[in-house]
Amino acid sequence: MVRRSTVRLVTIGQSPRGDIMSVLGRYMPEDVEAVEVGLLDDVDPRGLADLAPRPGEEVLVTRLRDGREVRLGKERITPRLLDLLEETDRAGAEVVVLLCTEVLLPPGGPPLGTEVPDRRPRALLIQPGLILAAVVRSVASGRSLGVLVPAPEQTESARERWAGAGRSLEVQAASPYGGPEALEAAAAALARAGPDLVVMDCMGFGPEHKRIVQSTARCPVVLAASLVGRTMAELLS
Repeated sequence: MVRRSTVRLVTIGQSPRGDIMSVLGRYMPEDVEAVEVGLLDDVDPRGLADLAPRPGEEVLVTRLRDGREVRLGKERITPRLLDLLEETDRAGAEVVVLLCTEVLLPPGGPPLGTEVPDRRPRALLIQPGLILAAVVRSVASGRSLGVLVPAPEQTESARERWAGAGRSLEVQAASPYGGPEALEAAAAALARAGPDLVVMDCMGFGPEHKRIVQSTARCPVVLAASLVGRTMAELLS
């Protein structure tokens, strides 16, 4: 019997996330088993309140299994993420994908364990934010760049993160978990800036969101989820 390869998909919200899987599944080789785990899977309402962002803390946007959108503090979730990655490493997955475009860990993954402080996870760790930045910066130089993030609280940090990626920069916010009106308004604002390229900086955005932005901005649009799916397929095939 041939052993199937395993990829672990670590969502910052609760699993399962069918919206993300509908994109990633297009690129998943048939002989690969996908196991989805969520950072908030066992968190009760009180625990969820403890993970809310504090003043001045970077904000992450995700959603619960029932569809509710929640905001998390980046510093609040890091200990839980490290614990989850240790569990994932012990499970023997070949590839681990963090389903968030915020760069949550140093490139290559964190040191895991206490007996060997510099030990790295056995699994290859895909952080979408690192892949997204590398691809977009490689093609956006000298061009006008538009960036779409999920929440207004993220626009300033997005400006800092994407500064210098293109000749000019326009950042707008619209949640992928709401209705189309906000997305259409954000796309129109991006279009007025005349971008040569738009990057959708959140794993929650899907092909339907890309179609709205692309039809309004009338330029190439980079969807993080499909870019990560292609990278994942390359590592697993």
